[in-house]
Amino acid sequence: MSVRLLFAVVIAAAAAAANAAPPTVERIDLETGDKAAQPSVAVLPDEGFIVTWQERDGDGHALRFAVVDRDGVERRRGLVSTGPARFVNGADFPSLAVLDNGDWVTHWLQKTATGTYAYEIRLTRSRDAGRTWEPARVIHRDATPTEHGFVSLVPDGDDRVRVVWLDGRRMAASADAHGEGADEEMTLRSAVIGRDGEPRDEHELDALTCACCQTDMVRGATVTVAAYRDRTSHELRDIGALVRADGRWSEPRIAHADGWKMAACPVNGPALAVDGDRFTLVWPTMARGEMEVRLASGVRGAFGAPFDLATGAGELGRVDVATWRDSHVLVTRVATVEGVPSLFVGEHEADGVPASRAQRVAGPVGGYPRIARSGDVALLAWTEPVEGKSG
Repeated sequence: MSVRLLFAVVIAAAAAAANAAPPTVERIDLETGDKAAQPSVAVLPDEGFIVTWQERDGDGHALRFAVVDRDGVERRRGLVSTGPARFVNGADFPSLAVLDNGDWVTHWLQKTATGTYAYEIRLTRSRDAGRTWEPARVIHRDATPTEHGFVSLVPDGDDRVRVVWLDGRRMAASADAHGEGADEEMTLRSAVIGRDGEPRDEHELDALTCACCQTDMVRGATVTVAAYRDRTSHELRDIGALVRADGRWSEPRIAHADGWKMAACPVNGPALAVDGDRFTLVWPTMARGEMEVRLASGVRGAFGAPFDLATGAGELGRVDVATWRDSHVLVTRVATVEGVPSLFVGEHEADGVPASRAQRVAGPVGGYPRIARSGDVALLAWTEPVEGKSG
């Protein structure tokens, strides 16, 4: 089915008291090409947002972007790159970071062999706000025909971007031995890349992780925190977290011991937001049978007890989170309503207590909706089927 990219501008409501009216949502269409999907949203300082997405382009795929101001008005758009043999996956999508020196950095996944899950991460940079893009560079040095993806990007000072990703170089010899086999050894790795394109400060952060859940990483005032779905030899798949402080990564830690035992990857990762050095973590789990969405917060990556935001057979997870007014956060999630996958957004206090009732803003939706906040506005992007079209 064809899809188009859509987005809504979420505007702060006038009242700020507990149980106040929910944020005001203004829905705006962003026109795209054929089979557009995998949206992501980045903040463009002093201007608003950058929305990225992928779409069909002849026999290949294109990665495109649009600059949207805080009023929801598209100011300009452009092409990052286009080409064949890209690995396009609804759960593993490009993102973009605006660095401290103003450079833009984004990435895509490129096939490297005939195996289904043989692909690499290619990073590209623009020094002129998206008008031109440098030749892409591979960010990892192993050259194995295995999975590399689920990338998170944050600025790391000046022209540097810090990258974390899931890395399959330890996977079984056949790249098609993806997923749930006993030989699977997906790892989490990190590197820093400057304008010369060379990976530096390379580290393996965790030697065994879930194979296909999204990662997330945010930079606070003094520390950077990364979150991902961990995996143990006993198939526990709780959320792991790492803190980078004083030039070093911490050892992996479990944000909260849910005890979710699952023999396969749930393709449902965590999301992070930060205000100063106070971090908020949101994640889905089925440790108690039904899907639950949980929230925990803490200072410098030390998360407290979780608050259960939503639970039930209709919950699908696919979460994201952004900081909001009055030390609150906006949490997005997908849940089935009368058989329709629907997008919800809710405002919560730092400890998870609802500040207003979550509202359904779209349905049916596909993929993994993304949200980012700039000033008193947040931009939320997702995909929907196009009525009257197929194929």
